[in-house]
Amino acid sequence: NASPVDEAALKGQQYLREVFEPGETIYTQTFQKVRSVLGDETPVPLANTRQAMEGVSQALKERGEMKAVYNRVRNILKAAPEEQTVAQLDELYSGLLKDTARNANARREANVVLAAISKDIDGVSQGFGLSFSDEIAKAKAVRDEFRELRNIPQLERLAKDFGDKGAP
Repeated sequence: NASPVDEAALKGQQYLREVFEPGETIYTQTFQKVRSVLGDETPVPLANTRQAMEGVSQALKERGEMKAVYNRVRNILKAAPEEQTVAQLDELYSGLLKDTARNANARREANVVLAAISKDIDGVSQGFGLSFSDEIAKAKAVRDEFRELRNIPQLERLAKDFGDKGAP
C-alpha cells in the first residue's frame, strides 16, 4: 500500500517527465517527419558528409580523442559509401547526438558532421518541398528551450524515480 505522500511524489515525477519529454524527443519526431516525406530508402549523396567525416576523423585522431564519435565516423568511412539512405543518416545523426551527450570532448567535430549531413539531406529534401535544415533549426530551438528547465535547481533530479541514480 502506497501512502498518499508516495502517490503524490509519483504523480509529480510523471508530470515532470511529461514536461521534459518534448525536449528529449524532438529530434526523433523531426526525423520521423523527414522519413515520412522522403521515404526511408531514398538515397542521399554524401558530398558534404564524407568530406566532413574525413576532416573530423583526422582532427580527432591528432588530438587523441579516439572514442565514440571517432569510431562511428571511421566505421562509416571504412565502408566508403558514396551515398546513404535517409534511414541510415537518421541513425548516424542520432548516434552522434548521443555520443556527444555522453562525452562533450568531440562536440565541435560532431557538429561539423551534423551540419554536413543537413546540407546533404537538404540537397534531396528540397525536391520534396522540405528544408531539412529548417526542420532541424526548429527542433534545436525546442530542445534548447527545454534544456533551460534543467537550470532550475533540483527540477531534473526530481523527475527521476526514487532510487534511480541522481534521484532524491
